[in-house]
Amino acid sequence: MIPWEETLDTGTDLVKKRGGSTTYTLKLEWIIVKQSPDVPTMGELALQYGTINSRQLDRLLILSKQTDLSFVQLMKQEKLATEYQISLLSLIREFLVIKRQGEKFGQLAVERGFVTREQVDAALKEQLQEFRKAKLKRLIGDILVGSGVITPEQKEIIAREQKRLEVRSAVEEAVPSGPGALELTPEVLDFLRIRDLDKIFAATVVENAFATKEQVDASLKSQVIAFKRQGTIRLLGDIMVLKGFLTRGQRDLILAEQNRLDTVPGGEALDAAPDDKIGIVISDDAMEAWVEVPKTRKGDLSMAGLKAALAGKGVVHGLLSDALIQCCMDKKMPCFMAAKGDLPLLLGEIRVDYLFETQTEGAGENLPGTRVERGEALATLGRRGTTTQGRDVLGNSVATALPHRRSSFSCGRGARLSREKFKVFSGIRGVPFVSLLGRPYVFPEVNVLDDADLRFGPIQAFSDIKVTGILTGAYPVQAGRVNAREIRGGDIVSLDDISVSIGITNAVIKTQGSVRARYIHNSTIEAFGDVIVDHEILDSTIIISGRCRAEKSRIIASRISAKGGVAAGGVGSDVTVPCRISAGREDHLVIELERIANHMARTMEEIDKLGNRARELKGEIKRIFDKMVGLKRFHDKAEQERDKARHHLETAHGTGTDEERAKTVNLVKGLEKRLASSWASLKDLNVRKKAIGKKLTTIKEKEAAARPGVEAEVHKLEQERFALIEWSRKCPGTAEIAVKGTIAQETVLTGQFSSTTVQKSCQGVKVLEKRKAGVPEKFELTLKKL
Repeated sequence: MIPWEETLDTGTDLVKKRGGSTTYTLKLEWIIVKQSPDVPTMGELALQYGTINSRQLDRLLILSKQTDLSFVQLMKQEKLATEYQISLLSLIREFLVIKRQGEKFGQLAVERGFVTREQVDAALKEQLQEFRKAKLKRLIGDILVGSGVITPEQKEIIAREQKRLEVRSAVEEAVPSGPGALELTPEVLDFLRIRDLDKIFAATVVENAFATKEQVDASLKSQVIAFKRQGTIRLLGDIMVLKGFLTRGQRDLILAEQNRLDTVPGGEALDAAPDDKIGIVISDDAMEAWVEVPKTRKGDLSMAGLKAALAGKGVVHGLLSDALIQCCMDKKMPCFMAAKGDLPLLLGEIRVDYLFETQTEGAGENLPGTRVERGEALATLGRRGTTTQGRDVLGNSVATALPHRRSSFSCGRGARLSREKFKVFSGIRGVPFVSLLGRPYVFPEVNVLDDADLRFGPIQAFSDIKVTGILTGAYPVQAGRVNAREIRGGDIVSLDDISVSIGITNAVIKTQGSVRARYIHNSTIEAFGDVIVDHEILDSTIIISGRCRAEKSRIIASRISAKGGVAAGGVGSDVTVPCRISAGREDHLVIELERIANHMARTMEEIDKLGNRARELKGEIKRIFDKMVGLKRFHDKAEQERDKARHHLETAHGTGTDEERAKTVNLVKGLEKRLASSWASLKDLNVRKKAIGKKLTTIKEKEAAARPGVEAEVHKLEQERFALIEWSRKCPGTAEIAVKGTIAQETVLTGQFSSTTVQKSCQGVKVLEKRKAGVPEKFELTLKKL
């Protein structure tokens, strides 16, 4: 095992055992990492090999107490060592760890009678020679097996015994000796075994630049928290894949090198638990519970099975709506959130009071006719005077929240925060508005007294737009509120309502408000509010979180999904493709959540590209280093042959024929030539390696510089996702479809959990979803006369 230095402040006891009146407590951090006292530190090695002097060592030790940087990071920061020097020191230190463990392994093997002391000494000598010649770090057990001294089974017996003694040693230091000696449970021993293997996994991840040391540390801490809270043993690789730090391919590559690809604790398959078991992953702060669906799972998930899996992990609070979970299952999403806790309201957190009237409490669109002047106050920011406890998905009370959970206040376009950050003012004259996520805006008013087309040019972003003619697709539109006579084509993103006096044709619209028009033709609309149509919806896709209100309209050849239900004058036609009408479903929210997930992935692309490039350069450096090792071994061998030939010439004293002497002289000349050539090649390779090392350093610096901004953007997106789910939770869906006129044959009707196809045209019906008689876990749609 290669130790991985870390400090964990978990603060929770792992194991307790009572002995008499005394309670012995074992802290997990005592037994996770045990540093061998006889293995020198990086500082001691750097001093020993002349990388730094004693004065520099003293300075680095002082700096290490003042910062959170490791000793190696400080050496790089102070430019006291190159990447190559540090890699060599790390290599030496890792070998020393392996050497110390090999000595203990050999001692146990001798005690069991598997080997003699002489055989162990010979194996240790061979281990040292291989490291000096080729920098190979072979375990003494492998050497003894390779030479036929012990069998693989004997090696495993000794390795298990050695690990048991290491754990016992850690326990003895963690608790006092006395009656009622502490014994670790099989679960804890399994966890420690997996943890040991994952330490090597972690070192390999960082060595290959697949992820940063900080990301590995965060994942290791999550592994501990998962075991302590839920008793779950999770592989470090699985945690890093879930957090987006590794790809599945990278994880499997390292696990394959460790011969661990096929097994996890208890011998279960890694990617497919027995019977395609549903995976439940709880976030570090227990504020989220996620469902992971194995790739090898056969058949669809069931709501009952999923809820049983959640209950089995202790998830009892904050379950998302069945409609939302069902939508995620229907879309066959491999990973989705299933529960969200209630965040605490903390003392001193920002409280916002808006000074203009809104239609919804806290956030929403402004009342018509509201105007503000530049410099007018829009809101006051206060501080909460009390703390209200939250509750996590495990049902525990929560008094604090992680930094990225705390909502932050920011202003939108046209609004600005005062210098003392206690008030929000209008930066321009216009229409005030509060977005769905609580961000205040002020929309400037833009009046177009004709068509908004190529001649008019692009429209100012985040404006209150009024077009007396046609709003065309000449330019993409990013707006506040939109009023137009007609919309033809174009891509419109709006924060407020869109009102059209005639109709919408060939448009793509995404809005936080509602949409109103006489007709909608060949368009795609996504809205958080309602869609209100007077005459007709034709060949369109409408996916909304509100209600589709088309009481006097026909819906033809269209797909409608409205969480708030659908009311229509008629649905379908005998001469067009069937309509698909859904009510009560969370299709719109799922689209938004997928959009946020994709945005997160794009945000991480820059870091991922830099990481991939760093891995390529590290691989190139390793290949060059391997060539240098081979050349050095060849150089040393040639040098020995040359010296041997020279010695023969010097000691021959005229013995042998002239021909033999000439051959020896030619051999020496040839070896000298080959030595010169190999030395020149070594120099060239070293120059190349240093140049690549500089590139690698530059890329790592770029990655370090970009990471804070990327992480801030990801945290912002996480907050947005959290807020959208909370908003959706306050707006329950209605699985109701009411049609005054005719519903054509072959129309597909869908509720939250069931679907049906109209077999025969009917008129004036209301479609409702209810539990199936005699099968309470099943639902069905029923048609009733209006």
